Amino acid sequence: RRRRLRRASQVIIHLFSGRDENFWKKELENQHRAVLCLDMELDPRQNLLRDDIMEFLIELADSGRAVAWLGGPPCRTMSRLRYRQPGPPPLRSREGAERFGLHGLDESLKKRVIDDTILWLRQYYLYHRAKKVSQQKVLYLSEQPEDPENYLEEEMIKKQRYPSYWAFPEWKWMKETNDFIEVHFDQGRTGHIKRKPTTLGTNIYELQHLQGLRGPGRSEEHTSELQS
Repeated sequence: RRRRLRRASQVIIHLFSGRDENFWKKELENQHRAVLCLDMELDPRQNLLRDDIMEFLIELADSGRAVAWLGGPPCRTMSRLRYRQPGPPPLRSREGAERFGLHGLDESLKKRVIDDTILWLRQYYLYHRAKKVSQQKVLYLSEQPEDPENYLEEEMIKKQRYPSYWAFPEWKWMKETNDFIEVHFDQGRTGHIKRKPTTLGTNIYELQHLQGLRGPGRSEEHTSELQS
């Protein structure tokens, strides 16, 4: 696989890709372009927190052949579901230093928050390195749940301020520095079983056609039909 990547004149890197590696290769690979999917569901050793994995990705970024960095870093420490009790506890604040971990978290939960933050920032760091050496535009796409404050009623927002990467000053700096855009839509309209409000942070401007696409998922549509 490394030989295939080194021979290719273009490489697309899909981090946190999920299990369906063959789909992405079928859609995006050709004679001159290779696709690298990385996810611990594909292989537990494909952990972006490992130094050797990161070193190889930095090598790809510095080669000038990495033309796209795509991925949806873990959102488990941001989930709005953590505010529904009984259930797993909240881990972050929306603003201030505690966005990187609430005071009083035990060591295992604190580590989870820090690790997920590192994964989010590493995806951007790799893009940034690739952009510095590339002779062509390097594409970037990060997918995360939409900021709840975009779609919740004002009264609900007053009761609880939810954390979101999209509200962090680090993302706002990335967006302004790189002319990234945000695309907000519901995955339910694209075939997901749930509504799943989603945001893409990207410089793939063609994705703007998804902006404002709203609606229930397949399971919710089926429920509505049964109720009617």
